[in-house]
Amino acid sequence: MFDEMDISYDDFIRTTQRRHKETVNFLWKRLMDSGNIYIGKYEGWYCVSDESFLMPNQVIDSKDSQGNPIKISVESGHTVQWVTETNYKFRLSNFKQQLLEWLDTHPEALIPTGRTTEVRSHIAELGDLSVSRNSRRSSWGIEVPGDPEQVVYVWLDALANYLTVAVFPYDEVGRSEMEEMSEERLQKALSGSWPPLVHVIGKDIVKFHAIYWPAFLMAAGLPLPSKIVAHGHWTAKKEKMSKSKGNVVHPKYLIDKYGSDGFRYFLLVEGGISSDGDYDEAILSNRYHADLANNLGNLFSRSISKALNPKNEWPQYLEESFNEEDKVLLKELYQIPKNVDEAIQEVNFPRGIETVMECLRKVNKYFHANEPWKLITNHQDSLLTVPRLNAILYVTMESLRVTCTVLQFVIPRATSAILDHFDIPPHHRTFQHSQQPFYQYTSPQGPLSPSPKIIFKRIQT
Repeated sequence: MFDEMDISYDDFIRTTQRRHKETVNFLWKRLMDSGNIYIGKYEGWYCVSDESFLMPNQVIDSKDSQGNPIKISVESGHTVQWVTETNYKFRLSNFKQQLLEWLDTHPEALIPTGRTTEVRSHIAELGDLSVSRNSRRSSWGIEVPGDPEQVVYVWLDALANYLTVAVFPYDEVGRSEMEEMSEERLQKALSGSWPPLVHVIGKDIVKFHAIYWPAFLMAAGLPLPSKIVAHGHWTAKKEKMSKSKGNVVHPKYLIDKYGSDGFRYFLLVEGGISSDGDYDEAILSNRYHADLANNLGNLFSRSISKALNPKNEWPQYLEESFNEEDKVLLKELYQIPKNVDEAIQEVNFPRGIETVMECLRKVNKYFHANEPWKLITNHQDSLLTVPRLNAILYVTMESLRVTCTVLQFVIPRATSAILDHFDIPPHHRTFQHSQQPFYQYTSPQGPLSPSPKIIFKRIQT
C-alpha cells in the first residue's frame, strides 16, 4: 500500500527484533538506575483489550449482550476486570510538575494545541504506572531484565521502538547492525538522529505519547521529541467506520479509480487534524475534477498547446513585454512557496494546498481573459515574434513550474510529469528554487520534452 501511494519510509521495525529487545533492556536499566522503577502491588481495573490499567473515573457501568452488568473503559468501550497483582511500577506521579512545565515552555509541542487541555487533565490525575505484566498472562512480551516471571508493559516496550530505529538504524542494504546496545551507541544516536522532530500519531493514543513517553524519556535523561502531531480519525458520512455497518472504505478501490495522486490529494485536503475527516466519495470526486482535472490539468494542457507554441519552447523572460497584471501575478507567485512552507510547519495541509489552488484559479482566469489563441499568426517562427503571446505563456508556465514544485509532496506523479515536460532537473525542484524566477538560475535551450498524456482523466462516478 505504501508503494502504491508513493509513501517512502526509512525503516520497518518489528518489536520482536533483537535490536529492539536490546533497546528496551537498556531503557529499562536506565529507569531502574534512576530510581524510577520499583516493585509494588497493583489492585484496580484492568482492560485486557487495551493492555491498560485504569483509574476509577475511567470506568463506567454498562451491560453485556445478555444484559448482565459489566464495567467498561470510558475511552475505548472495552470490558474491564478487577485485578490484584505484584509487578514493577514506574514513578509517573513524580513527573507531574515536569510534564506541566514542558507543556508550558513548549506551547507547540502538541499539535493541535487544543489537545493540550486533554493532556493536562490526565496529568492532574496521574498515579504511578504499572510497567510490567506477569509472564503467565503475557508470555509474548519482552522479559524484564533479571526477572523471568515478568514481561515489560506493552506501552513501554512499543514506545521504545522510536529509540530503537535511532540507535540501530538499517543500513543502505536493509540490514540492521546487530551489536549490543551501549552508552557509546546511544550517544552516537543522540548526536545524530535523536530526538525526532515530529511524532505523528492518532488522537486515541495521545496519553501514551504525550504523557508516558515524555516521562520515560525524562526519567532516562533523554531529550524529548520536538513536536507531537495527533491527528483525527476518518468517519464515513459522519459515522464511525465498522464492518457491522458495512461502511468501511477500501483504499485500494479508490487508488485504482482516482489514482494515488487523486486519493492523496483528498486525504490531505479533507483529512482532520483538530477534528475527524469525513469520507464521502462525492466530495472526493468533486475535489478531483474541480481542483486537479480542471484547475491544474486543464491549465497545463492549454498552456502547452501546439497551436500556441508550435516549437514547444520555454517562453523567454522579456520584462518589457509584461504588463502590470503580469508583474503582479509573478510577484504574488513567488510568495506561494513561503506561505505553503509556513502552513506545513503548522501541520495545516489544507491551508497550504488551498493557497496553491487559489493561485492556479487566478492564472486560469488570467489565461482565459488574455485570449492567447487570438494572438497566433501564420508566420510564427518562435514565441519571440509575438511578444505578448510569449509573455502570457511565460506567466502561465512559470506559474505551473512554481506550483507543481511546491505540490510535489501532495501529488508526486502529476507534478513529476509536468516538471519533466518542462525539463526542470531534479536538483532544481526545491522550495528554494520555486521562490525565484526560472531565468535567474537556468536558461532552457531547444524544444521541451514531449508532452505527457492527460494528467488527470475524467472519471465517471
